[in-house]
Amino acid sequence: MNRKEKIFQYLSEYARIQTDSGQEPEADSGYIAEKLGLDRSNVSRDLNELVREGLTVKLDGRPVKFVPAEFYRKPEAEKRESKEFAFMIGEDGSLKTQIQQGKSAVLYPPNGLHTLLAGPTGTGKTTFAEKLYQYAKAMKVMKEDAGFIVFNCAEYAQNQELILSQLFGHKKGAFTGAEKDKPGLVEKADGGILFLDEIHRLPPYGQEMLFLLMDKGCYRRLGETEEVRKASVLIIGATTENLNTTLLKTFLRRMPVVIYLPSLEKRPLIERLRLIEEFFSAEQKKIGAPIQVYKDVVIALLLYSCPGNIGQLSADIQLLCARAFLEFKVEQKEVVEINFEILPSYIQNGRLESSKKKSDLIEFLQYSEDYHMFLDSEADGEPGTENLYMEISKKYEKFLEQGRSGGEISDIIEDDLEQYMNALLKKYDMKKEHYEKKNLLKIIDAKVYYAVEDILQFAEIKLGRKMPERIKVGIAMHVNAMTERISKGIMLKEKELNDIVLNHPQEFQTAKVMLRLLEEELGIQVPKQEIGYFTMFLCAMDEEAIYPKIAVIVMAHGESTASSMAEVANKLLKTGHCHAIDMPLDVPAEEALEKAVVLAKETDEGRGVLVLADMGSLLMFPEMIEKRTGIPVKTVPMVSTIMVIEAVRKAMLRGADIDRLAKELRQIGKVFDQKHGEQNIHTILVTCFTGQGTALKLSEIIRDMIPAEQQSRFKIRCMDFEGMDAVKEAEGQEDLSGADAVVGTVDLKLPNVPFISVDEFVVGDGMARLSEMIQGQAETVCETKDEAVMDEKLLTGTLEQLLYFLNPKKMAGQAMESLKESVRALHMEVTRELAVRYVIHLCCMLERLIQEEVLPHQETEILKKKYKHIFDTVKKSLRPLEDCLHLQIPDSETAYLVEMILEEKESCRLD
Repeated sequence: MNRKEKIFQYLSEYARIQTDSGQEPEADSGYIAEKLGLDRSNVSRDLNELVREGLTVKLDGRPVKFVPAEFYRKPEAEKRESKEFAFMIGEDGSLKTQIQQGKSAVLYPPNGLHTLLAGPTGTGKTTFAEKLYQYAKAMKVMKEDAGFIVFNCAEYAQNQELILSQLFGHKKGAFTGAEKDKPGLVEKADGGILFLDEIHRLPPYGQEMLFLLMDKGCYRRLGETEEVRKASVLIIGATTENLNTTLLKTFLRRMPVVIYLPSLEKRPLIERLRLIEEFFSAEQKKIGAPIQVYKDVVIALLLYSCPGNIGQLSADIQLLCARAFLEFKVEQKEVVEINFEILPSYIQNGRLESSKKKSDLIEFLQYSEDYHMFLDSEADGEPGTENLYMEISKKYEKFLEQGRSGGEISDIIEDDLEQYMNALLKKYDMKKEHYEKKNLLKIIDAKVYYAVEDILQFAEIKLGRKMPERIKVGIAMHVNAMTERISKGIMLKEKELNDIVLNHPQEFQTAKVMLRLLEEELGIQVPKQEIGYFTMFLCAMDEEAIYPKIAVIVMAHGESTASSMAEVANKLLKTGHCHAIDMPLDVPAEEALEKAVVLAKETDEGRGVLVLADMGSLLMFPEMIEKRTGIPVKTVPMVSTIMVIEAVRKAMLRGADIDRLAKELRQIGKVFDQKHGEQNIHTILVTCFTGQGTALKLSEIIRDMIPAEQQSRFKIRCMDFEGMDAVKEAEGQEDLSGADAVVGTVDLKLPNVPFISVDEFVVGDGMARLSEMIQGQAETVCETKDEAVMDEKLLTGTLEQLLYFLNPKKMAGQAMESLKESVRALHMEVTRELAVRYVIHLCCMLERLIQEEVLPHQETEILKKKYKHIFDTVKKSLRPLEDCLHLQIPDSETAYLVEMILEEKESCRLD
C-alpha cells in the first residue's frame, strides 16, 4: 500500500467513526500528517490528488479540510443534486467512482477540470460526456444556454490549417477560400463544454494549439496576429487508445482528471440486464405495440460475446425488434414476439454459455416466467432518430396494395434488414474511415462541397431527420453542375415538379431557404426552377426502394481501370450497383466477352444492361451480348469516372429508360465533328515514377484545359514505372507509337512523338504548346527548348492542384532545400528540369506516405549497394522532412529520388 492509499484509508476510517458518533467527518492535512507520522506537505499533495480523482472533497475555509466523497454532506444550497444521472445504469455499481469523478470535475472551481474519458469502443463515452454537461447545467455551474460542442479529431488529423480554422475560427483572407470571418468551435463552446471525440487522432501540433486556451483561457483566430480572444471552455476528450503512447505528456498534464469506462464484459450482469430492459423499452415506444421477450433470449443477450459493448448491444436489440416487427405485421399478431429462433447465431451462442457461467441471476432467470412483456406506452421515438419500424410499416402497406403475398414481402424487407445489420456490425467492429469526403473533393469544387454541407445541416435541423448519404452526394453533384451551368449561362428546362411542391410544403419552404443560403455562400444567382429540384431531393426515401433498375457494367483495358472507376462510384453513392470487368492487355478478347455475358445475365433486372467501355473491341461487346442473351444492351464509349458516377446515379432512379440514359451519357464525352464526318482522337500519355497518384493528378490538370465540347477528341492515358527497366520495356510497345504527345517525368523516346517534361509543362511553354493542340490551332506539337528561370510561384500553384493535405508553399520550399543539400554534397548543380521533377515527385510522395501508401521499387537493394554514397546523401537530406511530418521515408521511395539524381548526372556527362 503506497502513501496516498494509506492516507485515503485513514481518512475513510476516521470519517466513519466521526459519522457514527454524530460528529463532522472531515479532517485537515496537518491532523492526518500528525496521526500517520508523515510530512504535512506530502499529505496535502496526496489529498489534492485524491480530490482530482473524485475520491475526496475539498471544503472551503481555514484550515482547508477534506472528507471522503461518500461521507460528504452537501450544504442546503448544494442539495439541488441533479437527477441527470438517476437513470444512468451503473450509478451505484460499476460506474459509481467514475460518476463521482465526473461530478467533481465539472463542479471544481472556478470552471471545472479538463477531463479525459478512456475505454473501448461503444462503452458510452459520448453519453457520459453529455450527462456531465446536463449535470453541470442542473447544478447551475453552467448557464442553461451553454453549448455542448462536438469535434471529431479524426476528420482533420492531417490538415493543420483546417484544425486551426475549425477549432479557433479564421479571419477573412487567412487562407485561400477564407472569404469572410468565421467563428470557431471554441467560440461556440464559450461557457460550456468542447467534446473532443477520438482525441488520440489529434496530432501533436493540434494538441499544442490548445495549450494557451487550457492554461489561460485565451486564443486567436487563424490569421489574427494582435487581437487576443477570451473563452471559458471545459474540455472533455474521449479515446479508445493508450493515453501514454498517443498523447503528449505536456497535454496529459493539462487534463488532470482521467476517467476509465469499463467494457460491457467487466460490468456486472445485473447492469447488463438493466441495459437490455432499457433498450427493449425504448424500442417498444417506437413500435407502439407490446413486445414479448422470451427468457432464453434474455439469457443469450446477457452472455453472448459483444465486442462493440453497449453500442453493439443496443444495435443488436434494435435489429431483433425489427425482424420480430416484420413478422408481427405480416402474420397480424397481437404482440411483437422476440423468440430464440430469430436470434443470429453469434447471439444464440450466448445461451450455450449459461451452463459454463455460474450466476445467481442466470439461475433465477432459468426458473422465472417464460417471457417478459414490455407493454404499450406512447409511441414517442426520439426526434430525428431513424424509425426502422415506420419504414417497415410503409413498405408493408405499399407491397400489400401491389398484391404481393406475405412471404414475398417478408423476403424483400428481410434483405433490407440484413444490409442494415451488416452496416451496424461494421460500425462497431471497425474503425471509421473518412475517404468519402476526400473522393468527393476530387470531382467537386471544395467551396461548393462545404457550402452544401452547411445547407444540408440546416435542412436536417429544419426537417428533423437525417439526410441519407446517397442523397447528400446527389445534391453535392447537382450543385456543382449547377454552378458550372450558371457560369456558362446555360439554363435547365423546367420540369413538371408542381405535384411534388404542392404535396410537400415543408420540404418546399426548406428548399427555398437552402437556395438563399447557397446564393450567399457561393455569390451566385440561383434560377427559380432549382427550388423544385431541391424539394425533390429532400423528399427522397432514406433506403433504396425495391424496384427493377438498369444494370451498369464498366469495361476498360488495364489491370484495374474499370474496377477503380466502379469502386469510386459505389463508394460515393453508397451502393453496390456498379459492376466492372478489367481487361489486361494480355487477356484474349474472347475470355473478356465470356465474362461480360455471364455478368450481364447475373445483373439484369429486366430493365436492360448499360455498358460503359473505353475503346477498341470492348465497344463491339454490347451487340454480341445482346444477341447471345436477348437482354437489351446499350453502350457508351470513352468512359470516365464522372460518367460512371452519373450513370449509376441515374440507372438507380425509378422508371429510368436505358435508351434515354445512354443518349444523355454520350453527350458528356462525345461531340460529333460536322466538318470531318468522324472524330479524330488524340492520345496524350502522362508518365511518372511516383505511382499513378501523381500521373492522375497531372492528367486532371490537362483535362481541365480541354473545353467540354472537345473532351471526346482526347484520350489521356496514365502510366507509372517501377525503375528504368520498366521504361525500356514500354519503349518497344507498338500501341504507344500512335500517341500525339508524352507529358511527365519519363521520356518514352517514342518515334515522332514529342515529349513535354514536367518542368517544361509547369514553368516553360509546354502548357501553351499542349493547349494549342487541344484548342485545335495546331494538330502537331513542335518540340522547342525554353531556358526561362523557374518561377517558384508557378511551381507552388501547380502543387496546389496536386496536393490535398500538405501545404504546397511550405512543402515546395522544404523539398527544394532537400534537393539543394543533396546536389551540394554530390558537387552537382540544380537545373530547372531536375528541380521541378524532384520537387513535384517528392511532395506527391510525401502526400502518399501520410496516407500510408508506399510504392515498391524492384531495384532498391541494387541501388543501395552500387550507389551507396548517393543513396546515403539523399537519405540524409530527407531527415528534416521526416521530422517535420513525423514519418519515415522507406528505402523503396528513396530509390526513385536516387534514380533522378543518376539520370541528371548522366545527362550532364553527355552534354
